[in-house]
Amino acid sequence: MNKWWRYGLWGVLVIAVLAAAHVAFWQRYMVERDHNQVQLTLNYDEVASLAGLKGLSAVEGLKEFKKHGITGVVLREPMLEDLRLAGDIQIYTGQGLVNLQSSHTAPVWLSSLLEKTTLVKSNTYILTFDKEIYQQLRTQMSAKLASVKTLEVDDSTYVIETTAPYIAIKELGAGFTRYSITDVQQAGMTVILQIRTWPGATQQSIDKVFASYRDIPGVSAVMFNEDTLPGYPSLLPELAAQIEEMHVPLVQVEFFPQFGFTKVGFLLDKNVVRLHTIPQNELKRMSPGEALDRYTLAAAERNHRILLIRPF
Repeated sequence: MNKWWRYGLWGVLVIAVLAAAHVAFWQRYMVERDHNQVQLTLNYDEVASLAGLKGLSAVEGLKEFKKHGITGVVLREPMLEDLRLAGDIQIYTGQGLVNLQSSHTAPVWLSSLLEKTTLVKSNTYILTFDKEIYQQLRTQMSAKLASVKTLEVDDSTYVIETTAPYIAIKELGAGFTRYSITDVQQAGMTVILQIRTWPGATQQSIDKVFASYRDIPGVSAVMFNEDTLPGYPSLLPELAAQIEEMHVPLVQVEFFPQFGFTKVGFLLDKNVVRLHTIPQNELKRMSPGEALDRYTLAAAERNHRILLIRPF
């Protein structure tokens, strides 16, 4: 009886192991069933830079790459400092504007601004002449910062005032510019949003920020830029709910662990795709053939569904 009992126990254990393996296989199959192709993508900023060196516009550069099989573009959310360097915004302190007021070179818009607000010397004033940039920043900054005031100085001059010093907010995510989205659309490619985390995220700020992302056409996936997801650790369910409303998968970047990613992935019922890329510092030590082998291995053996190609 002991002998048969042991055989029976071993049989039950074997069946349990096989059943568990079957469940794991089936879950993996269900996840991969909808993500069974490999997409080749490029970073928008890198394409725009390369195109400029060749005397082409960003959209012309994207169309050239599309001829070689690139179908997606990663849009990395710009920082306020990126917009400043691009000339889209100008930054002033209240003290700087006071000094400018007494100068013979004071701009014509300054008098109109003074009619609408009283300058605070320690405050930061962000100026733009682009209405779309203004609307974009108004949404992002009012969601992510505690004290923001927006002013339409005239038909072509817009100001955002905040108590935060610029040095503390220059790396704040500024949303996605309309011209980059339009370039990707005109090239006939899909968009992967690379979203920046912001400090002090709340349920309201997460809802407001992601509501603006749902208006972006052609989004195929979302990913995050920093090593910590917005709202970590207590607001991850809200973050997952907002991603789910976009009806796109979450991107996991190989060799880049992110706090909160695993929980959000489970909350999304494992609607996750894996991305592989080669960092520039590693790419410099490789030949094109070695890079090709690495990308091929990532797709064929490690089940990556997005390859972010970095040009030599």
